[in-house]
Amino acid sequence: MQPHEILTDPLRAIELRWGSSTSCPCKAQIDALIDEIAKAKPEVKRLKVLKQGLSRQFSDPSLSAQDLNLTKQKVGEVSAKIKQLEAALKQSMARLRALFEADPDIAALPPHYHQTSPVAKGNPAAKLELATPMQAGAWDSYVAKHPRATIYHRFDWKNTLERAHQVKGFYVIAKAENNDIVGVLPTFNLCSRLFGNFLVSLPYMNYGGPLADSVTVEQQLLDHAAKIATEHGARHFEARCMHEVTSWPKKCDKVSMLLQLPASSALLDQQLGSKLRAQIKQCRQHQLHCQFGNLNLLDDFYSVFSQNMRDLGTPVYGKPFFREILMTFPKAATIAVTYSNKQPVAAGFLLGSGDTLEIPWASALRKFNHLQANMFMYRSVLDYAIEQGFSWFDFGRSTLDAPTYRFKKQWGAKPITHHWHYWLPDGHTMPQLNPNNPKYKIAISIWKKIPVWLTKIIGPPIVKNLP
Repeated sequence: MQPHEILTDPLRAIELRWGSSTSCPCKAQIDALIDEIAKAKPEVKRLKVLKQGLSRQFSDPSLSAQDLNLTKQKVGEVSAKIKQLEAALKQSMARLRALFEADPDIAALPPHYHQTSPVAKGNPAAKLELATPMQAGAWDSYVAKHPRATIYHRFDWKNTLERAHQVKGFYVIAKAENNDIVGVLPTFNLCSRLFGNFLVSLPYMNYGGPLADSVTVEQQLLDHAAKIATEHGARHFEARCMHEVTSWPKKCDKVSMLLQLPASSALLDQQLGSKLRAQIKQCRQHQLHCQFGNLNLLDDFYSVFSQNMRDLGTPVYGKPFFREILMTFPKAATIAVTYSNKQPVAAGFLLGSGDTLEIPWASALRKFNHLQANMFMYRSVLDYAIEQGFSWFDFGRSTLDAPTYRFKKQWGAKPITHHWHYWLPDGHTMPQLNPNNPKYKIAISIWKKIPVWLTKIIGPPIVKNLP
């Protein structure tokens, strides 16, 4: 179902998708997006008419040089506004379509991906403090019992990221009157001249945000993080959540691509469809093979990953970052490397937790695209996930309608919207620390030309300050 069909008769569209409006798990989000689109479309039309009127003035021979420059400036400003609104409109349309593409059986998803908060309302406030290493065991015990917890909420990440990236972690813990833990929030302070000073829960990863026993404690944890941000002169605090937890401003342009796995690889073949099966059959003709391991494959993984990051124009994480994760989470972390003969041509870093296997980092060498090594690796990883008994495969985070989104969608993955909330000091706007920001385009183009060996040296000190 396309967005224009949804906009024509939203209630009918909802009924076709979910049976009734009361059964729709995301009706509030759909209504908000339809309202955004309804307001943006006439504004774009008005600005285009305004631009046409201004452009006609250029043919006026009586126009002075000063008036001509002023008109050019106005046309430029209107054009920029049109471009901004059309980009926002495209995102809203993509988000609307993604909501209708998502699996309607939200209850079947792992709890972390649920789009509504399951915690109680009205519970009493808690006392807040920063957790110490002595409280790591109690912290992890709370995380292990919380339905929305992820592997990224475990206390070990504090030491892992502090050692690998020299960033400061502030792990906020909430306690009831009897000293029982009723909430936790892991945050890190990233600070550099290039990208600024800010707090994130959780940087470098797809998930984070508060875990709590109640909505009241959730907000207390967020407010305490905002207080820490203020004390350290931060320009914002970003909480990476999968549901709406606060009235703070938020971004919803990122989605997780989630695939429910069948019981066997044979059933997966049936599930994938004939077109994708044909592609996989074709790449298997190139005699590729995929190997799974841990530290023994780190060098091969990093050789592929670092070169691909350079080709994308993105600073690369240091190898110690991945080594720390492998050593800290030996049962959860796995590396997959695809080889052509003995040459590593594609690689992925896997993290398994509960019934879900995730691939937060994956890369393939462009010069081997004709081998379809990336396709072969993902098919091998899905087989591995099924063999290991996982019920879900998380393809990782994507931007709606981006090439990576479309690649993951072809495997049958469904989009689950991220809710990234922001605390902002008065007068500050939401950050734009992403490759689509025009101010980084020149730097990206230059980075693509730097030798890979050099990016491994100068990249890690830069990227550790990017969330």
